[in-house]
Parts: sequence; C-alpha cells; structure tokens
Amino acid sequence: MKKSILLLLALALFCLPVPAQTLRNGKKTEKVNATTVAKPAMQRPKVAVVLSGGGAKGMAHIGVLKYLEELGIPVDIVVGTSIGSIVGGLYSLGYSADQLDSLVQAQDWDFLISDRYKRSMLTYSEKKEGEQYLVSIPFKNAESFSEGFENKQEKSITQTILGNIPSALVEGQNLYNLFTSLSVGYQDSVDFNSFPIRFACVAVDMNGKKEYVFHNGNFARAIRASMAIPAYFAPVQYNGMYLVDGGVLNNFPVDVAREMGADIVIGSELHFKKSIKPHPVNNLIDEVNGMMSLLEMNKYRQNVKDVDVLITPEVDMYGTLDFTPKSLAALRDSGYNAAVTKKYDLEELASSLRKMQDIDKKYTNGPMRLSAPKAINLDTDSVRVADIEVNGVDPADAEWLIKKTKLLDDNKIAGKDIEEAIRTFYRTGAYQYVTYTLNGNEEPYHMVINLIPGQLHQFNFGFRFDSEETAAMLLNVSFNRLKLYGQKLDLTARLSYNPYFKVQGSYTFRNLTQVNASAIYRYSNVNIYDSRILASHIKQTYARGELSIQTHSLKRLMILGGTRFEYYSLVGPLDAQYSWMPNYYNLTDNDKYYYASAFADFSFDNRDKGYFPTRGGSFFAEYSYYPDFLMKDTFDFSPFQSFMLNWQQVMPLGRRVALIWQLYASAAIPFSISLADDSGAASNFVPVTHMNIMGGYQEGRYMRQQMPFVGVNNAVVMKRLLVIPRVDLRLNIAKSHYITLMANYAQSSDFYTDFLKDMGNYGFGLGYSYDSFLGPISLNLHYSDLQKFGVYFNLGYYF
Repeated sequence: MKKSILLLLALALFCLPVPAQTLRNGKKTEKVNATTVAKPAMQRPKVAVVLSGGGAKGMAHIGVLKYLEELGIPVDIVVGTSIGSIVGGLYSLGYSADQLDSLVQAQDWDFLISDRYKRSMLTYSEKKEGEQYLVSIPFKNAESFSEGFENKQEKSITQTILGNIPSALVEGQNLYNLFTSLSVGYQDSVDFNSFPIRFACVAVDMNGKKEYVFHNGNFARAIRASMAIPAYFAPVQYNGMYLVDGGVLNNFPVDVAREMGADIVIGSELHFKKSIKPHPVNNLIDEVNGMMSLLEMNKYRQNVKDVDVLITPEVDMYGTLDFTPKSLAALRDSGYNAAVTKKYDLEELASSLRKMQDIDKKYTNGPMRLSAPKAINLDTDSVRVADIEVNGVDPADAEWLIKKTKLLDDNKIAGKDIEEAIRTFYRTGAYQYVTYTLNGNEEPYHMVINLIPGQLHQFNFGFRFDSEETAAMLLNVSFNRLKLYGQKLDLTARLSYNPYFKVQGSYTFRNLTQVNASAIYRYSNVNIYDSRILASHIKQTYARGELSIQTHSLKRLMILGGTRFEYYSLVGPLDAQYSWMPNYYNLTDNDKYYYASAFADFSFDNRDKGYFPTRGGSFFAEYSYYPDFLMKDTFDFSPFQSFMLNWQQVMPLGRRVALIWQLYASAAIPFSISLADDSGAASNFVPVTHMNIMGGYQEGRYMRQQMPFVGVNNAVVMKRLLVIPRVDLRLNIAKSHYITLMANYAQSSDFYTDFLKDMGNYGFGLGYSYDSFLGPISLNLHYSDLQKFGVYFNLGYYF
C-alpha cells in the first residue's frame, strides 16, 4: 500500500488532468481525467473521500473523518451514497467531524426518520384524536363514496381507501427540513463544486433504471434522494425522474470521485465484510439494504479495487436503524479505530502532502476552497430574510398565515423561529407537510415555504383489549379534515361491550373559529360496587345533541362553549334502600331524564408525548349549568351545576425517571344550596345520572363524570364532592420499557366544610408498560382499601 501511494504522488508531479466540458442534465459540468497533459511539476494531487451507505452505521464515517483531520490530510472532494451523502454533504459545507458528531447525537432520530409531527405542532383536539388510532389512511375524493353505489365503474369504498395507501412508509419531510436548516447559503439551485469542499452524491432513477449523480441543484433534495431507501422512504420526483437510494446501483461510488478528478481516494466502506460474514436482518431497512447490495455488486467490486486506502469499520453488530446514543457513539469509535488500523499508509500520505502544502497554496484549487464560506446552521445562528413566498395556498391565505407566524416582525430569524412558524401552519389542521428553503448566497435571503395539504379526507382505525371490557374497535371517517376553512364532517363508531356512535358537522371560518353541531348515542353497562361487593348493575342509554363554538387556537389552549340537550334512560335494580347510595341520589326503575344545559370547556396540553411523557403538563376543566326549564324526571329537581377537572404535570428527574403529579375532581351540586352546609337541601336532589363515579384507569369509561382510581377496577359511587390526588414515579428501564409506581387518595364529602372530616380511600399500584406500535401494553397490580388486590391488563390506545 505504501509503494502504491508513493507511486501515485510521484505520478501527480508530472501529470495533470485537463478539465473537459460535458453535458450533464442539459448543463455543462466539469469532467476530469478525460485526457492528461504535462502540468506544473509541484501541484499536489487531489484527495477524495468516498463514503458508502448503511443507515445508522454511517456514524462510523464521522470517526474516519475525525482521524483524517487529526493527521491533517486535506480533502478536496467528497462523494457519498445514502447516509454517506448526508455525512459527506454536511462535511463538504464546512462542518468539522466534531461538529457532525455533536449534531448527530443531538437529533431525535425516531422523529427524523418518520413523518410524525412534533406533538407541540398539533392543536389540542388533534393531539387527543391522533393518540387513539392505530391506522390512519388518507383518501382523495369523497364523491367516490356516493358515486361508487350509482356507477359500477366507480371505485368501491374499500378501493377508494386502499388505493390511497402510500407507496412508502415515510415521505421524509423531517429529514428534509433538518438538511435545510444546516445548509443556509447553499440552497436552491447551486453548483456543488462551489462548496468549501467539492461534493457529489449518488441516486438512482427508477424510471430509467440508471444511476444519477447530483453535481448541482437543491442540496437538501439531493441528499434526501440519495438516501431514499425503497419501500421505506418515498422516491424524490425531480425532472421527470423518480429517485431512490443510490445504493441500489452504486453504494461505494469511487468511480464518481475519479470522474471528478481525484488522484487519491480514501474510502470508508460499511459493507465490506458482508462477503465473509452474513449480516443479521433485524428490520425492513436491513432487508432492503441486503437486496440493494446484490444489485450493485459488480460495480462495488470494481470500486473496491480502485480505492487507494480502504477503511472498513466493524459495524456488523449494529442494525441499520440503531440510532440510540449508545450505538451512535460506539459506531463513531469503530470508524475512528478502523482508520487507525490504516495509520501507516495514512501518515505516509499526510507527510507527503504536507511537503507540498506551502507550494500548493499558490494555486486557487488548494486543499479546500477557503474562500467559500461555511454553511450557516440555523440552530446556532440567525439570518435576515428579505421576503417570504408561500406556495400551496392562495395569496390572501398566504398573507394571513405569514402574519400569524410573525416571521417578518424581527430583523433576524433563527431555527426556533422557523420551527414555531411550522407549528403555526400545522396547527391550522390544514397541511400534511411543510418544507422551506432560504434562497440566495448571502443575506438577506428569499424564503420559500411549501405547504402541502395532502389528501383532504381520512379513514382511521383503532383497536384495544383490556381485562375490563375485553376487545373494542374504533372506526372513524373524516371528510375535509385537512381543509383550512369551510365545512367538515366526522363520523365515529366505537364497537365494544359499551358502544357509542358520534356524528359531528363543523364549519371553520377564515379566522379559524369553528362552529360545531354533533349528536352522540352511547350505551353503557355499569357494575356498581359497595366496597368489594357487587351492589348493582345499571344499563344506561345516553343520547346527546350539542351546539358549540370552538376557538381553533394556534397555541396550545382550546376553549369550547355551547349548549347541550341530553337524554338518559336507566334500567336496573335501582332501589334507593342500598346503603352505598347517598340519599340525595334518587333512583327508581326505568327512569328517563331530559336536560338542557350550557357548558364551557378549557383544555391545555404541552406534554411531549400523550403516553409516557417526560415533560410538560395538561389541563382540562368543564363547567355545566342545568336550568330547570326543559328538564323532565321523576323528581322535582332544582337547577344544578357540575364541574370536572383533570390536571397532570410531568417533572423529569433525570434522563430516565419522571415524577407525574395528577389531580382529578368532580362535583354535582344543586344550584340553590350552599356548598358549606345542608340548610334547606332536603328536596334539592342530584340526579343519579350525574352522581360521582370513581374507578378504573381511564376517565369517562362508563359515564362522562367517571374519575380514574388506581386500586378499583370497576365503578364506586362517591359523594357530591370528589377529589383524587395521585402521584406516579415512572422509570424508563430500556427503550420503550417502563416500570411505574402509583399512589392515589380519594376524598369525598357532601359539602366542603366536611371535606376533611372523614378518612378517605387510598390505593397503590405497580405496573409494567411497553410502548409498542400497537399502542401501550401494560400490566398493573394494585391494592386499595375498597377492593383489596387486583390486576389490570391493557393493550392498545385508550378510547
């Protein structure tokens, strides 16, 4: 190896590649090594670094670059495929190996390699609804639902939905926006030869079944295309091509580096040992990568032969999706150590190049284009923006949305400002994807925001199983879900032992205020317990019509107010003689109740996750007033009021431990009496339909006012005032695995003056949970003074 490198250096003293002009995609680009003629004797050879694909294993490339920097080896050209294009592309923009290491370690890779929105980008209602469904399938046109029954040539409902299943799991917008935020100054249509280090990356056109090399264009789009693993990432459409991962045909593009004029090629290859030791297949990407390596094997063998210094990090023990901090650090070290094994050859190369360095500085094509500025990182820097162009909406909506973002209110904007603007776009509920570019070579930049509405309608499916209700399914069809304003329709059905059906029509105004009209039917079988004894079984039929106005806030708060018309029918042994039933809850067989009420809801949620949050809090409060008009029941009720509260605050106690404080409260009080005493309250009964119910792990399971309580699996009737403080200590023992200690206490009384008069009820629990793709899977053991020991099992999202 030493002799070959020295021979190359000697030849470089007497031969100079003469640039030739060739057409690439209709544009003239530099192509080197077409011919050779005599050149100035002392110009040093050009050094290229070639980085292969390999998913998370590409972190090893950073270790290789780190060692090359320590030796002082100048790099003139970087060529990469897939993850190699990401690492190499950012390196070519001026990021050092240490900076790349910090950037990679700081990212949430589970978020980046998905199309998930950050939870902070969603409205309150979207957070609540989105954490109920296992599968969501968008579809284009509502017309085919009706036309399908009228015209046999039209698609059926099933075909309409299944025909819109995407061809890949991930569109890749989160990665695209990351690449954009790191490459300011080199976006829009740019020549990659103008980078601090010349750069190229490889993709494959699925239409032409041939390799495509990016030497110019949109930087973020180029590397996004280069790493578009088939079936996982959607292809990138560009100039009539469908571009996917370059590893399909050229995973180790040494030949591209040679074409760009490289005299010496240092290659970091992540699959070299596959021919000796089979790599385990742990997931879809591993399987696709295995097929890709077979397709490009002939070119791969030739490129391996053509490399001058081949570095092969030991990465076989890691999977393509091993983006955990521990794995990334180990992969970086593996790359560094693999480069060290080539220490002798690399030190000889570095020493020879240093001898030419002083002379080489006379030439403009030195070790780096030091005159080219480093790319701007919006996470650490801010820039001035001259104007903003919004694509995907009409001009009036674009102007209104830009005012909402306040991007042009300040002289400079940073990454956090753009992220908040993207949150604003998502919180309208109208856009599926949001991307942006900052065009121009220097400040002030021209910002282009692309709003992609996606398909307007959506079919949602949820499934869960628990030890209390067995299996349940949730079906939902939403029409015009992603419409900025106008009419929307939502149909929901819960199929279970306790089913419900809901229809809601809405109209959203341009200012995002929303008017709703909804109808709900619900049937519940409720077992009422007196301590550990089954005291009664109630069958409740509930129907509700509701008119409301909702603030579609672009922040986290939602305010909802309106009027309700309710019907209850109760069937069961509801004799008031039961000792467990307070005498102000009046019960008779076959009672029917009709109510009209006014209500107001206040909701807030800034937790980072709906299940297993690590920080943030949530708050829900509802107040309802029931006047005596339009009220019909067996007893002469006076007007009454009800109140519900659900508050949670998550306090992180380190990286793996969280303390969760919770408070639940419920009250149903006749309006004409004082909360402080029972004076004159003999005839002021609270309807049984609004009695306080406590039990289970899910609020509102059987009745809207039901409050959860660890230690009680079913329902227990409590007094008029109910307050339940609770604290959980949750430990993340491994990725997606959790152990939780739970403790709660229930205090119930008729009036607040008696609130602490009697001892309340207590309960404790110990649970194991796994955050699976099916939703949370949990097994809880609990104990309470009401029902002693118990077990609860759940699989799936709550609904």
